Amino acid sequence: DGKVGIGTNSPSQLLTISSGTDTQLLLTTTNNTAHNRINFTNSGTSASGGLWYSADNRMEFRTADNERMRIDSSGNVGIGTTSPSDHNSFTRIIDISGSGGGAMYCRTGSSTSNVAIFGQSGSDVYVINKASGNIRFNIADTEKVRIDSSGRLLIGTTSSEAFNGTPSALQIEGSTDATTRLSLFRTQNDASGSVLVFAKARNTSHAQLQDDDTIGKIEWYGADGNDTNQRAAIIAAEVDGAPTGNDMPGRLVFSTTPDGAATPVERARIDSSGNVGI
Repeated sequence: DGKVGIGTNSPSQLLTISSGTDTQLLLTTTNNTAHNRINFTNSGTSASGGLWYSADNRMEFRTADNERMRIDSSGNVGIGTTSPSDHNSFTRIIDISGSGGGAMYCRTGSSTSNVAIFGQSGSDVYVINKASGNIRFNIADTEKVRIDSSGRLLIGTTSSEAFNGTPSALQIEGSTDATTRLSLFRTQNDASGSVLVFAKARNTSHAQLQDDDTIGKIEWYGADGNDTNQRAAIIAAEVDGAPTGNDMPGRLVFSTTPDGAATPVERARIDSSGNVGI
């Protein structure tokens, strides 16, 4: 039947190599610039695939007569590039290159929705969860940060807490002083400090605010044994007059909740003229 057996008298394929120790097929060349090649093709096409090993100790993987991937002599992997490049002094890299960027897909089975995509296009970097799930960030096998399916950023917790019935876009939760701090630290050699900004408009086109509109608030909530929906104190910045072009009159309102009550009561205010009312 034309089958060839090496080390066996019953070859099962066109070429069968059998050995009682490690079985090796050695291709070598005496030309220091040549490749050792294994090519694959069929009678229906002139294009071929192949596995090439070059004189500079790189391995090339080819389809349709073109190199698609290589492992260089340092162990770096290049997909779509013949020169996988390390830009951050890592020991080993996978370099994916394409005219429209590159991406790596991880999926469950053949699913088109349970897919994670890590990619780059132009100056943008993408981390994509195609499903309506979470994106989790773990250190030492412990989750530290997640972006949940609603786009909320959760630090130190896996679930969003709805204070007074409203969940927060950013939530930091912890059991120590160090895990429940939020700091702004400016290190520029000038007289300016860090800035925390609260802003408000009546639509995305910067529609003008009206008198008594609330621009921003700081609210304090405490657990009462049942939940954390009760506010203990509020500092609110409000519009204190009629805004016009380049004019935004404002006031600060300070409120605390009396003992035995559930709603904060205004205790003091500083109006747009600097007058203090208690």
